[in-house]
Amino acid sequence: MLMLRLLGTTVAIILFASTASALAQQQHGDEKLQGRYRLCMDKAAADFLEEFKSSCDVLCIRQRHGNEDDYRARHTKWNTANCTLSAAETDRQELHLERARDRCLNEFKAGITAPP
Repeated sequence: MLMLRLLGTTVAIILFASTASALAQQQHGDEKLQGRYRLCMDKAAADFLEEFKSSCDVLCIRQRHGNEDDYRARHTKWNTANCTLSAAETDRQELHLERARDRCLNEFKAGITAPP
C-alpha cells in the first residue's frame, strides 16, 4: 500500500514537472511571438514615416524656385511638420500603413509573425 502511494506521488510529481515545463515553454513562445508582433508594428510605423518624409522631399524638390543655392538652402531647412501632401498621396500612404498593420496582425494570429 505504501509502495502504491509512493508510486502515485512520484507519478504526480513527474506529471506536474512536465506540465510546468510545457507551460513555461509555451509562455516563452508566446512572449517571443508578441515581441515579433511589436517589432512588426514598429517597422510598419517607421516605414510609414520614411515614406512620408520621402514624399515631402519630392514635394520640396518640385516646389523649387530660384537658383540652385536658394533651393538647397530651402531644402536643408525643410521641416516635414510643415509638409502638406495631397489627399490622394495621404490616402495612399495610409492604405500602405493599414495593410502593413493588417499583415502583422494576421501573422500574429496565425502564430507566424516573421522576425525582422
